[in-house]
Amino acid sequence: MSRPTRSTVNQWDLPALLAQADGLDGVAENLTNETRSMVATAMRAGDSRRWVGVSQRACEDRTVSDQGEFNKLGSDVIYAANVLRNTANAIMPNRNTALIKATGLEMDEFRVDDDWTVTDARDYSGRLSQVDAGSQGEHAIRNEMAQREREAANSTRSLQSLADQMGQDDQSGAAALDGVFASAEINAPLMSGLSPQQAGRDAMAIARGHATSEQRERFTRATTLTPEQNAALRMGNEAVIPKGQLDYLQGFYSEAGRGGLDGLRSFADGDESMRTALANGMHVLANPRIRTDQIQETFGGSPVPPAGVPGAVTDPRIGHVRGGLSQLPSAVKDVLSKPAIESDRTRWGDPERQNYVSSTGLTTFDDLKKLNDILSHGDRSSQLGSDIDRSLIARASEIAGGATEGKGLYSIAGAQVAHHDVEGLLNGMLDIAGEDEIAVHDALMTGRDGGPGVLAEMPMTYDIDGNENSYDASDAVRRLMTFNWTEGQGNEDSGVNNLFNWMQDHADGAPRSSPVEYMDSVRAGESVGELARIIHENKTALVDIGSGDSALGERNAELTQTLAKSLSPYIAELAGAEEDVFTTNGVSALDGPGQLKSVFQVMDSDPEAGRLFNTSAILQSEGLEQRFGSDTNQTDLGRIVGRIHGAMEAGLDDQLAEDVDDENYKAAKVYAEKGALLDGAAGLSKLLPGLNTPIGSAALDGVMPSAKLSILGLPEDQESIEEGSVDVKLLRGEQTFVQERINPDERYVNMLEGYAKSHPDIRHDPRFSEYFVGEKLDVPKNMYGRLGRDLKEMLGAQDNDFDDFYQDHYIHTQNASEDTEWN
Repeated sequence: MSRPTRSTVNQWDLPALLAQADGLDGVAENLTNETRSMVATAMRAGDSRRWVGVSQRACEDRTVSDQGEFNKLGSDVIYAANVLRNTANAIMPNRNTALIKATGLEMDEFRVDDDWTVTDARDYSGRLSQVDAGSQGEHAIRNEMAQREREAANSTRSLQSLADQMGQDDQSGAAALDGVFASAEINAPLMSGLSPQQAGRDAMAIARGHATSEQRERFTRATTLTPEQNAALRMGNEAVIPKGQLDYLQGFYSEAGRGGLDGLRSFADGDESMRTALANGMHVLANPRIRTDQIQETFGGSPVPPAGVPGAVTDPRIGHVRGGLSQLPSAVKDVLSKPAIESDRTRWGDPERQNYVSSTGLTTFDDLKKLNDILSHGDRSSQLGSDIDRSLIARASEIAGGATEGKGLYSIAGAQVAHHDVEGLLNGMLDIAGEDEIAVHDALMTGRDGGPGVLAEMPMTYDIDGNENSYDASDAVRRLMTFNWTEGQGNEDSGVNNLFNWMQDHADGAPRSSPVEYMDSVRAGESVGELARIIHENKTALVDIGSGDSALGERNAELTQTLAKSLSPYIAELAGAEEDVFTTNGVSALDGPGQLKSVFQVMDSDPEAGRLFNTSAILQSEGLEQRFGSDTNQTDLGRIVGRIHGAMEAGLDDQLAEDVDDENYKAAKVYAEKGALLDGAAGLSKLLPGLNTPIGSAALDGVMPSAKLSILGLPEDQESIEEGSVDVKLLRGEQTFVQERINPDERYVNMLEGYAKSHPDIRHDPRFSEYFVGEKLDVPKNMYGRLGRDLKEMLGAQDNDFDDFYQDHYIHTQNASEDTEWN
């Protein structure tokens, strides 16, 4: 028997089971009516004397027989409805009792853990310190503690008993449903129409516009995943579909693909619902994590599962029949598998002189455009780790690399292709692939330590000379980032931006989220960690693109801003903070301060991206200061704040120095004009929707006194940046010490805010009451210094430890080289 946890029980939607039971009753009633009508139709045909003889009697016999079979199915449906209803009714009173009792205990200062264990959470230390040892007061407190300990033990037994009963009822219901579903599969020909032969007939009928509603519905059903299958894929598990469904999809696309890409492109032209189903089915068929229960034996010791899908079977001679790129029509499979570029020669200048220059030949340009058109009609629900999306990312990286690593110009068979047209193709490919968060995750993770957490392998890639190479995320992402994305600026939901703009949406992975949402959060966090490493590994290429006259933010401002938004919620974790600080998941800290500096520098290559990223860094560091104020034992948070501040300032210094070295004074001046921090959380939330949740109490409370221009030391007089200057101090002001750059007294405002949350009585302490207006903290600037002295005196050694950690890591990060590790 399995005891369900409190969070599991809390998520159970028992009214939904009752609603489903009512729905199944309606299905059974409709089934009975339809079969009765079927038999009546056959009988009326015989009674009319228009149809008599052996065939008529055979028809009657068959319909009566079918009615009996469908009636068996109806009985199964009714039984399933009763199981759902009985299970819900059995669990509901125990669930309500357990949850209400747990809530009541928590209101009475008990803690109720997820396994239903109850412990006394009342703090007795303060009360005991106020009474004499052995006194009657101490005796009363000790008796109270013992009585509440007994109450906690009794409540634990009661709650766990209720949970055990709910677990037993849940398992009994599940076992009964398994039995009825097994019976239903035997009695009902649910997949009888899902055969390769029927699929071929449906494909021809739909393509010609002659399909019946039944054929259209059958095709749509075969290209759709159930919510349970969808959830399995998002959880990183395999989704099992009926063998008939996979057989049907194989047969359908075998027929639909006879006309090649042109035939698929014109399939059901004008019928948007069928074109959507066509695209969805291709993604389903190409997903290596979708399989059937069918075992296919092979010969020669070669397993069936494609490489990169571990653990499907134990015997190397057998494997489950599953999806993958190999299942698609050859026209689709070939364009996604072939090299996208090759070495070419382009006619240049006067045609009569036959002048030629080396160029990057686009081998599959037209076919990829056709494929984009086919896939653009699909919806995101089918894109959950499809090999189509992995291949689109790999091929797009090859084409993008042709501009910086290839021959510069693009061509097809010697005829030049405009950059605008190449960019349009890449935008279309990445518009589609970027909707598949699982494929993007694998594309970012592959190449480091063999690809931790990768659900399926990325395809091989090819260079301009036709050499085959294993896919490497660092190389692929660098090519995509440094490509000149001149079109669609300002549209953060398209093209290359679509690969990264989903990560911030999953930043908040609080325990209250569902298991599926939690895995989405883990996947986003893992992706962010690798993206940050990729940016560091390619920092030189990103701040000196091509000939070295521009950085990423100058070439691709919109992309840089997208990256800043994607990475911003995770800055503290990248600096080494624990995941529970801002409720993110999956992020692995960067290996050292030099890497963190690199990320800040690249984000600072665009003023707007710098505003977003640096403001987020300040918000998070102030949130950490508040957290320390709430629990002054967490002095180790000082090291994280020091790392963030050190990397933030050093990264900006490095980028401004880069601009000066390149004599790019225009970029430096623009940064000084536009790169100031946003003034607090209010401004940030408008540009980074959703970010305020992971930032936690710091952003929500809006206590951001130091999120000002002065923190970066940028001059208010931008005219001081003149051509010929090589002094970065002009760009950053003359301050050189952290005490002058970031006033430590401002930190104490955040610490006091956090302290007041866990020690509300401080609002009435004569030393601190003047810093509050009612319950709200309100410290004028001219009182910061005095507040700092008062709080330092109260905190004593704990504050010194926090400051020591801060200073050590701030300086270490400021002076870190590329390969410096955390100290």
